[in-house]
Order: sequence, then structure tokens, then C-alpha cells
Amino acid sequence: MLVQTSRPPMGWNSWNGYLGSPDQEELFATMRYMAQHLLPYGYEYAVTDARWYQYDEDSDEPSEAYPVPHVNFDEYGRLWPHPEKYPLCRDGSGFTHITEYAHDLGLKFGLHMMRGTFNSVLGKGFTVKGTDTKLDEIIDLSSGCTWSARTFGLKTDHPASQAYYDSIFELFAQWGIDFVKYDDIASPIHREEIEMIHKAIDKCGRDIALSLSPGNWTERADGDFYAKHSTMWRISQDFWDDWDENMRESFDLLALWNDHLGKPGWPDADMIPIGWLCEHPSVRGMLPRLTRFNVTEQQALFTLFSIARSPLMLTCNLNRNDDHLLQVQTQPDCIAVNQRGEGNRVVQCGKDNDLHLWRAKADGHDYLACFHLNKNEEECTFPVPSDLQGKKGFEVWNGRVIPALGETLTIPMTAHSVWFIRLN
Repeated sequence: MLVQTSRPPMGWNSWNGYLGSPDQEELFATMRYMAQHLLPYGYEYAVTDARWYQYDEDSDEPSEAYPVPHVNFDEYGRLWPHPEKYPLCRDGSGFTHITEYAHDLGLKFGLHMMRGTFNSVLGKGFTVKGTDTKLDEIIDLSSGCTWSARTFGLKTDHPASQAYYDSIFELFAQWGIDFVKYDDIASPIHREEIEMIHKAIDKCGRDIALSLSPGNWTERADGDFYAKHSTMWRISQDFWDDWDENMRESFDLLALWNDHLGKPGWPDADMIPIGWLCEHPSVRGMLPRLTRFNVTEQQALFTLFSIARSPLMLTCNLNRNDDHLLQVQTQPDCIAVNQRGEGNRVVQCGKDNDLHLWRAKADGHDYLACFHLNKNEEECTFPVPSDLQGKKGFEVWNGRVIPALGETLTIPMTAHSVWFIRLN
């Protein structure tokens, strides 16, 4: 059945950290790190992103060095883990051994999928499991991915299309998969295929969380549809470590979707690139690096995503994590307002306003998050909600004491910073 959670999902995804999927040893090391350092805080999903089914990103064809096709399928045209990346899958069990490893550590395992299928299945003679229909017959070549020439959706008026999605989730249930991130489906929105995937999950006999992506053109008016058919859905473009390009936009998007909180499902501002990124160098020229967000920006990012109750999905190479990064990723007050927050809402925002203010309540404490979006170092004044006036507290990132609040709060702020205040 489709998982509908009472709290935003928490976990890790490999995309920004590895520009795709890690290999087996990298994945196992990540899981061990999560189980020891992150699971106690609620991070439970370990998700391998794109290319778990291929050896590299350059070719779909087999080579002399790697006789298995670079995009690997089973006899029914379903994606299959690539044996060069995941040697434990060579015995025909798929991801079963990988999921068992995760489950033994107390984690849940997930993977990335593209809507429909890859063009490399064409002409291979695959038959949709349980039918006499060739897979080629249900591929809709007029419904290609807008950002990848290699994948296409399915013909939604063909009965074998539902059978194909059913067979995929039947396989995932056999493997023990707990989470699926489906890409090229949320925006532009492909309603019929989202509904087909939801039906396939409900038929498969296993509880699976569903994440829909990407979010470049997600419409607020479609919120109830997303909530009915998924666990979480993207509301933003791919989020990278760029304040002006990504972080600034996230303030506006999370404010726009704030009124959805309290309903089923979770608007997703994307994954959190706090850590080491791009571990596997890319043909696009992206090389390994530490996040470009400085310490102040890391604190602002984690506070915003937490108090806005976006899913907390880290994306980095956790095997290079250090004590500082872990401290940001596990800040207890942030996790409290994200997982157990009540009344999380934006008080002050606006595209032309460099001062944003959020509030929340968690574990008996009131919280204020005061954000400074521009590059100046200056004193900033925020309005204080009337029910919080007279309360005292402290700033959780730096420990500064906050005296009894009046009608306004004036504080010194550096560029791209936050004061996250817990009130007694």
C-alpha cells in the first residue's frame, strides 16, 4: 500500500553526493554510517538515485570490457541492478541482498525510477509480464522526458501499461523495497501515470513510500492530487549549493505551500546538499567538492527546511562526513519542529522582502526562525507575534540569550543567516 506518513520522511539520497548511484561498497558504508549516526535522529530511508541499473552514463550498448548492456533489464524489460556495481545481485536475486543489509541495520531502502522506460528496450522483443503484449507496443514516443532523450512514458489508454507498472512493483515487493522516487512525472504533471503507479503500489502487497519528481513546474492547485497519490512531491527545481539560484527560491516556494501543512502528504523542497558532493566525477565537468554553502548558510538551509516541514533527505557522501556536518544534520531543535512541529507557519515573507520569519511549536516550546536573505551585515527588526511577547529564550545555533520579547525583535545579522530561537 502507498505509505502516508504523519511526519515528513527523513533519510539520505545519493544524487548530489555521487551524481547518480554509489557502488555496493559505497552504499554499504553509507548505510553503516546512517545506522550509527543518523538513524537515532530519525533518518531511516537510504535511497540510491539514478543509474543503479547501468555501469556508466555514456552508453546503452555492451562493450568488450563490459559485455552486460550498460542499461540492464530482466526478461520482461524491467530495470535490473547492474552486476558491475552490485555484485551481490549476480545470483538473480536483484536488490534482495541489499535490502536485507539495510533492514538488518534498522534502515529502509529505496531507489530512483524514470517514468515509463528507456528507449534502449526498443527492438529487444521484451513482453510485458502476464500479457502477450510486446513492451514496444505500449511505449508512447510522443511522451518523452523533457530533459532526457532516453526515456519515454507509456500509452495510458493501453491496458498493458498498467500491467507493466504492476510488474515493476511486484518485483520491488519481492526485493523488499520501501521507497521509490519516480522522476519525470510530477512536473509537467502526468496524472494518468501517477495514478497507475499508485494502483501498482496498492496491489503489490508491500508498504512503499512514493516520491514524485521533478518540481520545476509544480502547481499549487494540484496539491490535493499529489497528496492523494504520493507520500511527498517536489515543489522545486533540483536543489544545489547555490544561494542565489536555489536557496532564495526555496523561501518563496515553501511559503507558497505552507497552507498545505496539516493535510496528507509533504511538499518537498528537494534534498539537502550539506556535505561532500559529486564524489563520482561527471562528464558534465562536476568534480568532488565540499558544499559551497558556508556554515551560516548551512544553518539557514537546515532551519528553513525543518521549520517548513519539508522532508529531510540528505544528499552527500556521508563517508566523508565530519563532526561539524553531522552537528548541522542532526540539530535537535530543527528535527523537533520538522517531525513534531505544530502550527508551523510563515509570519513574514515576500519576494522583495529580505527578512523572512517563521514560527512553530514543538515539545512544549515555541520557536521563531528569523532569516536574513541578503549579503549585508546589518541590524534587522522582526515583528513578534502577540502571544510570544514577554517570553525569553536562546538562539539554538550560537547559544545567545534572548531577553523578554517585546513587539519587535532587533538582532545583528550577517549575510544569508538565521537566528533560530527557542522560547521558554
